[in-house]
Amino acid sequence: RFRMTMDTRLDTRRRAALFLAAVACGLSAGCGGSDAPAPLAQAPAPGPVVVIDTAKGTITLETYPSEAPKTVENFIKLVKANFYNRQHFHRVEKNFVAQVGDPESKSLANKDSWGRRGNGQPIGVAEISKKLTHKKGAVAMAHAGDPAKADSQFYITLAPKKSLDGKYAIFGQVTSGMDVVDKIEVGDLIKRTIRDAVIGGVVSELGGGKFKNGAATYAFSGLLREIASYSSAAR
Repeated sequence: RFRMTMDTRLDTRRRAALFLAAVACGLSAGCGGSDAPAPLAQAPAPGPVVVIDTAKGTITLETYPSEAPKTVENFIKLVKANFYNRQHFHRVEKNFVAQVGDPESKSLANKDSWGRRGNGQPIGVAEISKKLTHKKGAVAMAHAGDPAKADSQFYITLAPKKSLDGKYAIFGQVTSGMDVVDKIEVGDLIKRTIRDAVIGGVVSELGGGKFKNGAATYAFSGLLREIASYSSAAR
């Protein structure tokens, strides 16, 4: 059996304590100092968080099931089914949108026809909320004329676009990685999408992800596994 030295055990204990302190700090209101920006008072309650791993970097977005429950449900279902994995962005217009969601875009040989298809299963309802607007980083469902027939294609706005308000169902917002979105070009690959769990305002991807609460983000990689290994070895 693997045996830890006393120094290693103490070091792991210290790191575990620092990790737990960071989580507690993120959950408390007064740990970030007076310079930490306060959350928007009228922001919708966030739901599942999705991480999009692209060829240019990682994009994190939160969803708003309180405003678009069926839309979020559909999106999360597709993420869980790995529907977006290996797709390419088929539309990027500067200062407008970056769009993806056509299953044909997995094939570079079909590049001329990218953007014409979805998954063929319309959401069936147009969840257009007056509370949500097309500010930079808004995530919304694309459609060909009827918002109720949107299925899998979605876009991220590259700049505020008030002209789109009331026409498309916004269901999320980019919370980190907007610099990555700004670099996206037609043909850029989505390596994978990951659905994170949301617990009491804390975002967590077990096994090497992140803790997030408001403006504070606590990144960790493998620390949970190390704590688990220590617990096992100490028995």
